Amino acid sequence: MLFFERCLSRNDSLSCAGCHMQALAFGDSARFSRGFAGGLAGAHTMRLANARFNQSGHFFWDRRAPSLEAQVVQPIQNVVEMGFDATHGGLAAALARVATAPYYARLFKLAFGDTVVSAERVQSALAQYVRSIVSVQSRWDVAAAAAGAVPPFNQPLPGFTPQENQGLQLFMLPPNAGGTGCAGCHVPPTFSLAADSRSNGLDAGETTVFHSPSLRTIDMGTRYMHDGRFATLEAVVDFYDSGVQAGPALDQRLRVPSGGPRVLNLSAAQKAALVAFLRTLVDTSVTTDARFSDPFRR
Repeated sequence: MLFFERCLSRNDSLSCAGCHMQALAFGDSARFSRGFAGGLAGAHTMRLANARFNQSGHFFWDRRAPSLEAQVVQPIQNVVEMGFDATHGGLAAALARVATAPYYARLFKLAFGDTVVSAERVQSALAQYVRSIVSVQSRWDVAAAAAGAVPPFNQPLPGFTPQENQGLQLFMLPPNAGGTGCAGCHVPPTFSLAADSRSNGLDAGETTVFHSPSLRTIDMGTRYMHDGRFATLEAVVDFYDSGVQAGPALDQRLRVPSGGPRVLNLSAAQKAALVAFLRTLVDTSVTTDARFSDPFRR
């Protein structure tokens, strides 16, 4: 209920779900989401599905939150996003709104044993809700389970087209074995970033070590990268093929031995195969699962 609660925005117009939309795997199709008063957020809205698989333990694109509990309340306190910044009472003002809503006393008592509304309890409830959003019914999940697939998950899968299995091989195998090395950072079966991953060379000279969501539920209507600059998987694959830029934060797995950025030189057919495989990670069940849906009657 807190995730869909509009009173957590200063003008009662926007909930967490207003930007993290269930129909889009809890992301947004816009490059930058609009906040409670119409202003644009400073980064693309990250998909929240499968956030529990985050291996680094840090959240937001720039990894500034040390836990999911720390992350979930920062948008509430953002001057553009939900509006309860320090000038407007901060988190305490938002919590006062929750405490006066007639339906929360019963729910807090049910969850925590009494009716006290505290920052820690709101953080715990929101974080546990986000952790519950897990997608495990993609075509890759079904095929890998049927085949008894085990690490390094590079065996062809039943029910996949030849193109999808070609893409699977490209994704899973390292460059010195004929692959692209994608799985070195986006580690199956969760397809979340490895804990020691650094940045992907999106811009030359990059110093920020970025986080990204799990590739599960990719290609479900949202954009890509922290600034949403890519609208398609094809554009993402083109970037990793020949667009990686050098910089201090560039991940070692995206460098050649001399230290410069790696160029894959994929053929058009290989790029198409890689995109076809990535689309086997789509899981539309998460977009309609009633457990994650808006509990309010609007």
